[in-house]
Amino acid sequence: MSAQPATVSNNAPSQPKEQSNEEQGRFMVVFKPDTPDEVVKQSIADVEKQGGTIHHEFSSLMKGYSATLPTGFFAQLQGHEHVNFIEPDQTVTTQ
Repeated sequence: MSAQPATVSNNAPSQPKEQSNEEQGRFMVVFKPDTPDEVVKQSIADVEKQGGTIHHEFSSLMKGYSATLPTGFFAQLQGHEHVNFIEPDQTVTTQ
């Protein structure tokens, strides 16, 4: 007598896994107010050089940009001395 492998039946429909913003890589990167413009421009150039896409640059109310970041670049920015914060780039609506 041979043992049969156990089978598990899961009749629940499979749900597609939604990617998080970090997996999708689209973020808003905001620099500290006293950051030199050259530092922001260099960061933008680094994103593009590594295959990322800049979607919008901010310069009036805050310094920064929104971008699809290349893999691994998020961690690099987190340690940047001039970065104030990084957050998922989201659509904002008003009523």
